[in-house]
Amino acid sequence: MTYNAGSGVLSYTIFPYLNEYYKVEFVSDNPLAFKLLGQENLLVEVPVIKDGCLVMDGLQAVYATSQQDLPLPSSLSDTISVKVVVPPYTSMRNTLLLEYDWFETEYTLHVVQPRNGKRRSVNGLLQGRMPKGYFIKREIIHE
Repeated sequence: MTYNAGSGVLSYTIFPYLNEYYKVEFVSDNPLAFKLLGQENLLVEVPVIKDGCLVMDGLQAVYATSQQDLPLPSSLSDTISVKVVVPPYTSMRNTLLLEYDWFETEYTLHVVQPRNGKRRSVNGLLQGRMPKGYFIKREIIHE
């Protein structure tokens, strides 16, 4: 809550996407899925959400069981800002609300061992979440 006790306008800046990330996580029912490929820190391409659809756009994540924080696309930069104005002699609560796109999609990784040509496939689920918009709820507090 912000209280403006003065006769002038008070303003401050909110950065809606500051400290926000595109979060992805690989899930598999096979407990050995993340060891079968024989490589740690294996990078795989993951889809991004564009216009409500999943598309491959060159973004890579480590094939691992832990949730990963990937950078947001440039359209959701952490430099985007909103100026909030509090009128004179006013108490105001400004609440940032973020809207997210969330998805689950099945995946199959096909890997070939370069030395012996042995092939392996691993199935699972990729889960992702990315902010897609924001709203600032403004409430004047009457005391």
